[in-house]
Parts: sequence; C-alpha cells; structure tokens
Amino acid sequence: MKNFSAINNSLWVSEETVLKTISVAENIIGIYDTEETFPQWQLYNSVPFISMVNLFDLSNVDFEFGDKAVVIKMPGTRATIVYDSVDLIPKLANLKDSSVYKQFDKYDAKFTLTSDKISMIQKAANILGLPDMNIKMKEGKGLVLITDEEDPDSNVMKMAITGEGDCEVTVMVKNLQVLSGDYTVSVSSDTLANFHHDKQPLFYIIAAKKS
Repeated sequence: MKNFSAINNSLWVSEETVLKTISVAENIIGIYDTEETFPQWQLYNSVPFISMVNLFDLSNVDFEFGDKAVVIKMPGTRATIVYDSVDLIPKLANLKDSSVYKQFDKYDAKFTLTSDKISMIQKAANILGLPDMNIKMKEGKGLVLITDEEDPDSNVMKMAITGEGDCEVTVMVKNLQVLSGDYTVSVSSDTLANFHHDKQPLFYIIAAKKS
C-alpha cells in the first residue's frame, strides 16, 4: 500500500484478494495478489491510514473492516479510519478486473532487471537530469539507454541487457515507481513495459512515452 500510494494517493479495494492502483495520468498500473481477504473499501487519501498503521505494534494489531470504516486496534488503543465515497476516486473506479491485466500476453521481448540495476537507472537519471528510459533489443541482445530524447546532445547512460525477442520502447524514468526487487520485464514495442516482481505476486504496467 505504501508503494502504491506513491503512484496514486487514493486507495480502492474492489477485489477480495487483490490490491490495484492506477496513476492519475493513467500511465502506471500496479497489481498485487494479497494473502489477506478484504471487503470493498476506499480512501481518497490513503497516506493517513498507512501512517497510522506504522504507529501500532504490528505484532499485536488487529484490523476490523466494517461497512463504513476500518478500525485499527491493539490492547488499550484503537483508531477508526472512515471510508470515502467511490465518487471521489473516479480513476481507480475505472480500473478493470485484475484478470484482464494478468491475461495480457502480447509481448515482443523479455529480459531481467535486477534491483541493483533498477536503482542505478533511477539514480543516474536523477544525477544527470535525464527523463527517458529507452529499451532496445534485437535477437535477445540490447541496451537500456537513460537519455533525453528531446535533446540529441544530452548526457546518456547505457546498460547492456540480454533476453529474448526484438523491441523498442521508451518510458519515463519517473514512472519507474516499483517496489525494490528483481524484475522480469516484458515489452510490447511502442506500447508498454510490464515489470513482474520475481519473488512477489506483484507487477506493474508502465505505458510507453507518447511521442
């Protein structure tokens, strides 16, 4: 939830065992299969809820999800967070059932990005002031270029990748808001990149940069 709140402050749990989010610009989607089971509930701003949870001893805390609010409690202490109307979060309400995103399989190429490489991409882009991550692959060999496609004379960082397939896609580095970990990246050329966490039931769909 904390990671998803960086993509969209609002939270809408509409499937019992799935958390999902979409950015306001609708260019990032996150899907996570939970071990817990939730009723439907929604918050226009999820940050206070997440911050309140962090105040409690998680080894001795219970959550009661009611029809109108969630109660966070431990012996002698309780906090009530009231749900908001779905009407306040239209972007999330427009999200499709998670199975639609899980079944999408029209990819042209696939490769792996480790946690260290993702961190390097994010830090290099910040240091050099570069907005774009261009992914090019031909017959399983390729490059990730951190650059500014609007400036042919900009700084650039190149990272070699290997995998399978042919592709070319550019995404905004600022949209690489993924939870720490190693990812299998599947690319649909000029359309999107799917980042699937290698150890968690979690994936992100990041739309291609519009030209």
